[in-house]
Amino acid sequence: MSNPAADQHLDPGINGPSLMAKRKWIAGAIKHPGVEKAAAKKAGESTQEYMQAHKNDSGTAGKRARLGLTLSKMRKK
Repeated sequence: MSNPAADQHLDPGINGPSLMAKRKWIAGAIKHPGVEKAAAKKAGESTQEYMQAHKNDSGTAGKRARLGLTLSKMRKK
């Protein structure tokens, strides 16, 4: 006799995001597309230079820089 409460975790639609939602986490993580590039242009640097310079910053600029560096590593070459 199985426990229905224990079996619920097997269906991703009941207790968590579906597999498609898990695959699209990047789209959900990027709230303002282009902001990092605009900030880099305003500072007169390339996007990579800007992210490297700000990756240790606290706050939003640092979070965006760290996410951008992570996503650039994921890019297919």
